[in-house]
Amino acid sequence: MANELNFESIRNRLTVTLEDQLQNIDHDPNRRFAPRNLARNVFDSSHDQLRRLRISAQHLACTSNQVIPTAVCNAADFIALLSKNDRCSIHRIFATLLCIHMSLPLFQRFLSIFLPVPETTENSVYDIHLPISLATATQLFEDDGRRFYDKQFVWSPITLREREKVEYLDDQRLCPIPRLSKKFLGSGAFGEVNEVELAEGSIEYRTGLSSRRCFAQKEFTVARHSRKAFEDEWHVVQKIQDANKKHRNIMSPIAALLHGEEAGMKFSMFFPVATCNLREYLRAECPRWPAQVCPLGGFDIGQKRRIMYQAVGLVSALDHLHQGLDVEEDYSLSCWHLDLKSQNVLVTLTETDNDTNVLFQISDFGISRVKRIRQTSQVKCERSYSAASLFQRNISPSLTEGRAGDASECLAPEAYGEDSRVRETSDVWSLGCILSIVITFLEKGPNA
Repeated sequence: MANELNFESIRNRLTVTLEDQLQNIDHDPNRRFAPRNLARNVFDSSHDQLRRLRISAQHLACTSNQVIPTAVCNAADFIALLSKNDRCSIHRIFATLLCIHMSLPLFQRFLSIFLPVPETTENSVYDIHLPISLATATQLFEDDGRRFYDKQFVWSPITLREREKVEYLDDQRLCPIPRLSKKFLGSGAFGEVNEVELAEGSIEYRTGLSSRRCFAQKEFTVARHSRKAFEDEWHVVQKIQDANKKHRNIMSPIAALLHGEEAGMKFSMFFPVATCNLREYLRAECPRWPAQVCPLGGFDIGQKRRIMYQAVGLVSALDHLHQGLDVEEDYSLSCWHLDLKSQNVLVTLTETDNDTNVLFQISDFGISRVKRIRQTSQVKCERSYSAASLFQRNISPSLTEGRAGDASECLAPEAYGEDSRVRETSDVWSLGCILSIVITFLEKGPNA
């Protein structure tokens, strides 16, 4: 009985149960986070220990001649408090207190704050408010406020939302991305791409749950110190992304994240993981697809038809970018990609019964330009936006970069030279080069 009523041993047992289920960020045991619903699941299965914790605290207080208000003495009320699954839940708050080795006075303060349950949620703090500021933590938990503030981030990982940009700035910048692993895929002029595995429940989907756990995370450093300047231009970029979702041959992000401090904010987009890019596909160098891409006997007519169908899909996608971005009643957008090449066309291969399906998608809008056009009786171009202006470069631009991508085999003639001028017709040239390469591949194979 003495062990059962020992406050510290019961607290430690609960703490170990919680901490044993924390997950490592990128396999690093020194960087950990709590998966979504961990605290709730642990408390839901620990009612007996919670009851003993409450009784032991009352017993210890009585033996120390401390007075506990009647309103906070009921163990059943305490368990009911930790069973709430609505906007007033406090699972993560109590888990944070346990993980800072909550003392009896701190436990009593916790009870006095949250029991009895207030009639109004105004000026109250719940899990949905985490992370809270240091000032709020100190106001709530006094001398333990600093320790609570530092520990709460483990229990407040970033939650992404489908087709939205979430922001984790100020105190929230310390919230960890719930990333289980990271594998470098490549880098460009403005950022780098990693294949990442996120913990279950890290993205809130509009249509319910999804089993997808692996994503391509493309991360940039926001170039401008003015947050408003970024927001103004990102609003237009977001409109493009919303419109792009209507075309299956354009790779669109599942979610986006803005986080960090004002002087060095990071912007990430999370995409489905493709099998390879078109250049790798045409050279039979797909690292994710060890099976031979091009059969020794060549493609049959059905396989050629499917690949050409995807090539035609790229034509339709480019037309959609140039002319199909109707985002508001009075406005439309025209997007010039300006960096079309086989490396920026992603290929996704999926296996079916005795066959392989293929999907081509235009990606990487890092240096694209956007024309915002007002639809009136006389069409007027109001403003031009450059996606490249939003982010810092990793490398210095060459003479041709800034107007178009690298000097590849798909670069339009007008893009060369210091006085180059590029527009939507430059995209058409580049896509024509891509199509000619695809057709050559179909006729001659990867060694052509």
